[in-house]
Amino acid sequence: MRSLTEPKTTPFRPRSTIDSALRLNPPPSAAAEIKRRELIKESIEEEKKEISSSVRLSEWFTIIQSKSSPIHCRIDELTNISTRSLSKLLWNDNRIVSLDVSNLNLSDISGSFLARALSNNNTLRKLELGGNQFGSKCVSQIAKSLVANKTSALSFLSLESNLLLTGENSIASIALFAEAVGKNTSLLSLSLWRCGLCLESGRLLAEAISKGENKLVSLEVGYNHFDSLDVEEINRKDRAARLAKEAELAKKERLVAEMRIQEETANRKEVENTKWLEDEAKGRAEARRQHAEEVKLEQEKEAQQLKAMEHARKMEEARVQALAKKQKGGGKKGKAKKK
Repeated sequence: MRSLTEPKTTPFRPRSTIDSALRLNPPPSAAAEIKRRELIKESIEEEKKEISSSVRLSEWFTIIQSKSSPIHCRIDELTNISTRSLSKLLWNDNRIVSLDVSNLNLSDISGSFLARALSNNNTLRKLELGGNQFGSKCVSQIAKSLVANKTSALSFLSLESNLLLTGENSIASIALFAEAVGKNTSLLSLSLWRCGLCLESGRLLAEAISKGENKLVSLEVGYNHFDSLDVEEINRKDRAARLAKEAELAKKERLVAEMRIQEETANRKEVENTKWLEDEAKGRAEARRQHAEEVKLEQEKEAQQLKAMEHARKMEEARVQALAKKQKGGGKKGKAKKK
């Protein structure tokens, strides 16, 4: 496979993540604008150099950009720098369904880059972020993305083994995250196992999840410092959601079973109708054959009768001629004797 710097398709050109941040605060002077452009250029060059330094990583970015990647991806070569470029590709990606970037020691800011892509991506269903260094920045950005993307397909999210309270405004970020998860209707499974969350975090999560419109079926909160009542409330919500999900699945299974029975009945009737039509067609064909044979036999019989009649006619004519000839001959002999 060609490297990222010389792909068959349009070369991958990462945009600087600094660009969007600086755009929110326009530079007050020409010098600041020049500095901003320099930072953008440096960021782009840094990402290109990082990606091209690994053949495998370069291949990953090439196939993702060309929309030919596997739908389930595990990118072991990902780094903090290349994560910035990956987040930009994920923004409009409609190919990858499952992405695993767990246990790569990625930084909190890298996690926020990936989380930002969730605000526009409507294809990704499963995202595994466990075992990194993600903290308040990542959690805060996930919350914003969940709120912003009303058509998200994300149903499974794992943040396990990340110390999510690290960084500034950690409790505030957890509050945002809890509120977003509580109102989100696409997430079915969320893992916060061993994330170093405190009592206040547990209270915020329990309150938001119990009162929200979420459809969570599984929420793993083990090995955190939660109050038992909060854990019980979370588990109660999980059980209710699980029962509702099971009831929904049972209903779907019944509908599927009924549709299968209807389909089998329709297929059986179709087979029976087809067989009946075939039998009818065979019966009609046999009747036509027998009728044709009867007509043929009748015609042959009539022909034989006509032949016999013709033979009898000829025989009768021959007899009459012979008799007439005999009578004529007898008349001549009598005349001769008289003379």
